[in-house]
Order: sequence, then structure tokens, then C-alpha cells
Amino acid sequence: MNQAAGKMKAAAQSLKGGQPREGAGLAREGGYGLNTVASMLAKILEQEKDLTDTSAEDYPREYETAIREYLRRLSHQE
Repeated sequence: MNQAAGKMKAAAQSLKGGQPREGAGLAREGGYGLNTVASMLAKILEQEKDLTDTSAEDYPREYETAIREYLRRLSHQE
């Protein structure tokens, strides 16, 4: 599960390097890892029906710049 990102990165490098068969295999393994993560998250949501929805919560305005910078880095924007 924790190796899915590494598999996907290796797949991209293999494809760039002209090794489509190896890249496809690594991409498939990475996809399996992502499916595992999605299944685990779905199970958590099924078990924890009373999770708090924090999407509408407000935050202290003095942290607005730090939060915006964090979200920018998280989304890989420049």
C-alpha cells in the first residue's frame, strides 16, 4: 500500500526510458496499491458514520497565508 507512489513513479520512468512492458507492469502494481487504499478508506467510512464534516468550519484569519501556501504546495502549483 505505501509503495503505490513509488511504483507509479518507476512506471513513468520506465515508459520515458522506452520500456513499455516494464512500465505497464509497474503501473498495474501501483494501481493495485491505489485500489487497496481506496478500499481501506471506504471501510473506515462505513465503520465511522459519525465523522465530523470540517469543510464548513472557519479558521483563524492570521493563519490564512500559511494555509494558502500549504494548499498550494500540496497541489504542486507554482
